[in-house]
This record gives sequence, structure tokens and C-alpha cells, in this order.
Amino acid sequence: MKIFRSWLFASIVCALSIVLGGCGGAYMTQQEIETNGTKSYPVPKAQLVESITVVLKGMGYEVVRSDPEKGVVTTARKEIGQSTYTAGVRGRSTSSSHSMTTGYYRQYLVRIEETSAGVSRVRVTPKVFIGERDVSEDKVWNIDGRGGERELWHNIFRDLEASN
Repeated sequence: MKIFRSWLFASIVCALSIVLGGCGGAYMTQQEIETNGTKSYPVPKAQLVESITVVLKGMGYEVVRSDPEKGVVTTARKEIGQSTYTAGVRGRSTSSSHSMTTGYYRQYLVRIEETSAGVSRVRVTPKVFIGERDVSEDKVWNIDGRGGERELWHNIFRDLEASN
């Protein structure tokens, strides 16, 4: 049973990698988030919190926290894909199978801090989940491909700039 669970988890991670842009994904590093998921704007923190909230809602995310004073915006998890797996067990005279559908979800955690008078730094951290399991630290990310994180960050920052 332990081997089956390991195989099933590996299959789900591979399927998530495909949803995120190809099996054999990459790790999301703090350096990647700092380089491509962080930008500074000559705009007050409270205004950026309001703007990023609008941008994320426009992308179909439910915003569960938007705190202008603390500079925090958090989305709920949004489903980005599903996979169904069927596992079978065969005995001498019987067989059975079980199907399981697993959802893949993305969530954004945004921190905004004022770095100097009138200048604020926005850091957008993506998180991904297989069902309830946070796999953000695993090798599941499409960083630089079509629909990859850099493209998603580019779109978020483009829309954020257009709104300010």
C-alpha cells in the first residue's frame, strides 16, 4: 500500500507539473520571487493594496484578506486543474477499482511595504496545492514557459501599473 501511495503521489505531482507547464517542473526559489515577483512603485502602500485587490479579483481570485494598514493581500485557493486516477486491485476471482479526482489550486500571498516616502514594494508569492496538500516547495513549477510564473507575474504587474 505504501508503494501505491508513493506512486499515486508521484503521478499527481507529475500531472500538476503538466497543468503548470510540463512534467519535470522546477523549484520556486526566494531568489525567483525577489527577481520576478517583486516590484517597487512610487505609490502609497494603501493605494497599492486596493489596486492589487482589484487586479487579483479580475483574475478570478476571491480575496479573503485585504489589509491596507498591514500591506497584506491574500487570495483563496483557485482551482487551476483536475486529474482523475483509477486504481485497480485484482484477486483470484474478484477485482475492484477506485477512481479519485484530485484538484490543483493556486493561491497568492501579497506583501506590500513602504520602502521610502511614497515608494512601496510589492512582493507576490504564489502557492500551489494538490487537494489540501501544499506542494509549493516541491519541484512542480513552470517558471519560464507559456503560462509560467514569470508570465503570470508580468500580467499581474502590467495590470497593477495600468490601475495606478
